[in-house]
Order: sequence, then C-alpha cells, then structure tokens
Amino acid sequence: MLVSYVSGYCWTVEKQLRFTIPFLLIWLAPVRLCPVYVISKNAHSTPSSIFTSQDIENTETLFSEVNYEATVPFPNNTGIISSSNFVANEFSKFKCQFIFVGAVDEHVQISFQKFNLFLWKNLGDNISSIRCEEKDHVSTHVLVGSRMSKISDFCGSEMPPQLMSARNILTIEYFIKSANSREPKPDDDYGFTLEYRFLPDYSSLMPPEALRVPNRKCGLIFNGTIQTSGNLWSVNYPGFYPRDLDCEYVFNGRDSQIVLIHFEYFDVEGFGQCEESTHSDYILFSNYRTTDRTNRRYCGNQRPPKAIASESNYFRMIFLY
Repeated sequence: MLVSYVSGYCWTVEKQLRFTIPFLLIWLAPVRLCPVYVISKNAHSTPSSIFTSQDIENTETLFSEVNYEATVPFPNNTGIISSSNFVANEFSKFKCQFIFVGAVDEHVQISFQKFNLFLWKNLGDNISSIRCEEKDHVSTHVLVGSRMSKISDFCGSEMPPQLMSARNILTIEYFIKSANSREPKPDDDYGFTLEYRFLPDYSSLMPPEALRVPNRKCGLIFNGTIQTSGNLWSVNYPGFYPRDLDCEYVFNGRDSQIVLIHFEYFDVEGFGQCEESTHSDYILFSNYRTTDRTNRRYCGNQRPPKAIASESNYFRMIFLY
C-alpha cells in the first residue's frame, strides 16, 4: 500500500512499500544436516527452550532437535542461505526444513535472490493443472498466536515475494518430488538462495520523518510541522505484509490544513464490504481519536478511486490484518 502527502492547505499521502537490503554472504560447506536452525544472536536460547517458553502448540513435528544444523548470522543479524549446501542428492526424494528463530520481540524477513525449481516442461499445458505442492516446491509458515500458519507454496522459476513474520518464527520447507523421474543434465541449476534478517521492530522499514506511536508495535505519526508531503507504505512492501498485525497511522496537519490520502498501489486481502464475518483484512479511516463508524472499510485489490479527505487537520488510518 502506497501513500503520499503534500504541503499547503491539503496534505496528501501516497502509500508505497519498499526497502533495500545490504548484500552479505555466509559460507556454508556442503552438505549440511537438516533441519537447519537459524537463530538470532539476540535469542540467547536453544530452539527447544524458545518454543517451550512461548507455549507454541504442536512443535513435535516442526521442531525436532535430532541431527539439526545450527547456522549463525553475521553480527548485524543477517545472512544468506543457499539450498545447494543442504541438498545431498537432487535426484532422490528430499525434504529440508529451515527454521528461523528470533528473540521474542523480533521479526524474521526473507528475500529470495535466486529461485529455480524443477518443472516437467514436457507436460505442456497440463503443467498448470498440477498443484504446486505436487511438484518440487517451497512451503512457508509463520507463527500466528500459538500455531504455525502457512503463508504459501512456491514452485517453478517465478521469484517469490518478500516474506516477513509478525512474530519471531518463520519456517521454509524445501521438497524435491521429481526424484527418479528425470535425467540429470550438466547445466542443471535447481534450488534457491535467500537472504534473511532478524529485525527488532518495523522502524527501519518506515519513512524517516515519521514518529512512533507510543506503546504500539506498529504505529506512526506524521506531523505537518516536520514535513508536509511524503510517502508511506505497509510493513514489508513490496512483499507480503505480516499476518496478525494492527497498524495505526496518525496525521497531524497544521491548523489551516486538511489531510488527503491517495493510494498508488492497493492490494489488501478481503471480500465484499470487508465485514467481520468475512475475516477480511481492511483499511479504515477516522476523523476522531476514537472509532469513527461513519467511514467505510476498504479491502480487495481495487484501490479507492479518489483521494480520501479528512474533515479537519487530524486524520487516522488503521490497517488491520
């Protein structure tokens, strides 16, 4: 979601999701053991103690500590992982799980740099009828509440979007299902490379002129006395926004100003009028510091056609997902 704001007697906000990641390389000598734990330098715990202290349900199959490989991030809590360092034999059925564990108040962010998984190209148009989970694929999950929840499955050669957890655990499972059904070729280069980051909060992903809303995990304040125009974006843009997060954006214009919100990009998971019964994510605006029930909710992938204006120099935007 992208928002911009301008000076004068109206304040515009365009929402834009972006950030950059420095390139770092971590050397892993092939071939390593699976599952693979990548633990934040701030966690100060073993995998089992972290899961026990957070009261996570059904961890027996997800977090076995038998024959696991521990990978240590660089000093700034980032690193790079290549699947080729963990796949012992690409021509046998294989599964490897990568488990990223941050400190309790951290978030995990994943950016794929290379993604090329085997597809049966000789099937022609029939390949579209085969579900991703039936091919070589990557399956991603995050911790939501006390349970692991699937983000999505990814296959083929299309680069997955940037991923981020709302809490401190994210898992990636790599499945090779094409074993014994294809002949190896010298130029085969299947697998993926990703960069991971453990982030203490969302501030590094947000506009520098914004102030943080006190006592909120995700909240920003934009003051007309500091800057009268600019951009803001949802957490982790242009990738998937994290699940189970409540973000608040407060705009304080000068006495003679109003606030205008204009969306350049809008894709929020939801249905219809975004009612509670549909469990939709949504955007809601308020002219008051309390809930404003006169304004409608916005969701789906059709951005609002017009700029949304405040009634006064105060405006509040809530992104609930």
